[in-house]
Amino acid sequence: FIKMRGSWITLIIVFAALILAGLLILSGNNQDSADQTQDQGTQPGGVNGAPENNTQTEPTTTKQPYLLGIGYTQVNSLFTSASAWSKAKNIANIAYIQRNWKESGNTGNKNFYGAIKEDANEARKNGLKVYLAFEALSYDRSGMSLPSDLSGDFTNTDVRNAYIDIIKRVASDYKPDYFILNVEVNRYKDDNPASYDAYKELYNQAYDEVKAISPQTKVAVSITLEDYNNKLCIDAEDIAVFKDFVADFDKQDMLAVSVYPNCYFDPNTMPETFISQIAETSQKPVFISETGRMSEGLSIPGLDYPSSQQAQSDYITQLSKAADYAVKNGKKIEAIN
Repeated sequence: FIKMRGSWITLIIVFAALILAGLLILSGNNQDSADQTQDQGTQPGGVNGAPENNTQTEPTTTKQPYLLGIGYTQVNSLFTSASAWSKAKNIANIAYIQRNWKESGNTGNKNFYGAIKEDANEARKNGLKVYLAFEALSYDRSGMSLPSDLSGDFTNTDVRNAYIDIIKRVASDYKPDYFILNVEVNRYKDDNPASYDAYKELYNQAYDEVKAISPQTKVAVSITLEDYNNKLCIDAEDIAVFKDFVADFDKQDMLAVSVYPNCYFDPNTMPETFISQIAETSQKPVFISETGRMSEGLSIPGLDYPSSQQAQSDYITQLSKAADYAVKNGKKIEAIN
């Protein structure tokens, strides 16, 4: 890793511009989601056969105090899974692979198991740790994103059983280094309180199942940090709301945070304490499960959102500074993806 503009993470700008030409996912639901990186796959039933290599991999380099994860979108046909991860290994430690439970949410209409297979295998071949993110909720997180043979929500026995089955199968065959069992699950809570409560119980079971199969896998759900009160971007009230969501899922190996602080219209105004205040909500190490910034402005009815390539670059720089500040002040950061 080369140290640029104060920290190695800023090298991602070079990667995005010169290597993956914008396919970088520092995002996960927009997918970044900012870009929306739903890499997607084939038909229900998945792919026969276990992955080529299910041995967890040491990071490409371990000198920096936290790891860097990168994902890519398969929308650009100029890049194959093999070529993308071959390039990513030069600057990253972790392959960020987020796929959908619903077949139509994945390229090639694959189920989750089939959609992750090629990327997980290629990432491991290139010496990258594998980070799998299971997207069980709809794009806006207001409902479920279920395979074609299921209906209902987490209160439904068939859905619960199918969820445990796929989580166990993936843990057994892939043994991911990191496994997010539900992406941005807190955004599901207000619209679906009964299903959300049922999922909290189900998650505890799923966590235990994964750890029994693959003890070294670090497990969590991801939770969004956002401007909940629409006041001063991320303020003390927002941190308090976030902390309450975190408390819903205590059985976790890390504090997985999905954050797109676009409310800082000028990224340079994002405080140096940004990651430290996240870390203070939990005793677990911070795992930024996805983050990013649009390279162009967005204007739609009711929303005028300024951005630019420079703003994107400035955000990465500020995020890097915030990470360095947190580490210097004794906060544990597992990874930034």
